[in-house]
Amino acid sequence: MAINLHDVHVVAGGHEILAVDALAIRPGEHVAIVGASGAGKSSLVGLLLGWHRPVSGTVTVDGRALGPAELEALRQRTVWVDPSVYLWNRSLAANLGFGLEPPPADLAPAIAEAELGEVTRRLPHGAETPLGEAGGLVSGGEGQRVRFGRGVLRPRPALVILDEPFRGLAREQRAELLARARRRWSDATLLCVTHDIGETERFARVLVIADGKIAEDGAPDVLRRRPGSRYAQLLDAERRVRATSWTAAAWRPPPPRGRPHHRGRRVTEPARAATIEGCLWPLDRRDALAALVAGAARIATLGPAERFEWSYADVAPALSARALASAPAVVRVGAGAGGLLGIVARKVPARICASSPATVRL
Repeated sequence: MAINLHDVHVVAGGHEILAVDALAIRPGEHVAIVGASGAGKSSLVGLLLGWHRPVSGTVTVDGRALGPAELEALRQRTVWVDPSVYLWNRSLAANLGFGLEPPPADLAPAIAEAELGEVTRRLPHGAETPLGEAGGLVSGGEGQRVRFGRGVLRPRPALVILDEPFRGLAREQRAELLARARRRWSDATLLCVTHDIGETERFARVLVIADGKIAEDGAPDVLRRRPGSRYAQLLDAERRVRATSWTAAAWRPPPPRGRPHHRGRRVTEPARAATIEGCLWPLDRRDALAALVAGAARIATLGPAERFEWSYADVAPALSARALASAPAVVRVGAGAGGLLGIVARKVPARICASSPATVRL
């Protein structure tokens, strides 16, 4: 599927949110789209989903202007994996086959490709178990895999749009599933919006979006070598985060399921600061989060040259899952929160954890 944009301008709420002078994507091309939050990445792919209509300019697909009839036809040939894709209060099987008539008889390819086997075994009625409204009975990462599985079942898509497709999963698993998606849809035109900048080096082409415009467009190795390259800056920023915060020696892995958890101690480390306030986080079936809540209950504010290092002991019996689930879910962390940040990072994107202080509402 060939996609062309010419002199396209998109306005929302009286403000221009996207301006594209020219963009041509060849049939079967895989393009990564990166940039800061709010830069306009999702607005760009949103043109192909019908979210926005340009106030001027043209969008063509396979040489035809994207009008209402063409958009309806395009949707029948599109796979879209995004946290915004809704999960219904129906069975896992019904969610995987949603939108397909007749419903698929064999779910095995989707369950295997999306790594849903463990989820299926855990649900009381297997694939016939309702997932709850908006997929409330599965975690965020599991929900993303359900959305991916739904895409796997769509026959012969011409366009694949992946917008933060595996958010909520560990980095290694995100990389594996993205590679798997690209192999499965190798012949389709594929657009991937992502904050995993390092993974975009595996693409032949990268678009860097800034302030609603295409700031850079080209092969990753070419963009990386340009003086003042925004793409190089994004790569360097991600590598610095991994080399410091993400790999700090003070981090501890979450305890195995069923193991006892919390206790912490203060340790001195120059040039680090952390503030922890109002640390209440629902248990959400994860023992690691109980460690976070129980430990935070013992701390008020860490000094300017201190961080908090985790070890694990028994959780206070009073901290029941029911009590935690009803608590206000607000976590404030500083950039140098050490081991505490290591647990928070399992649910919160790096760009949020990197700000100081940051407020995260679940």
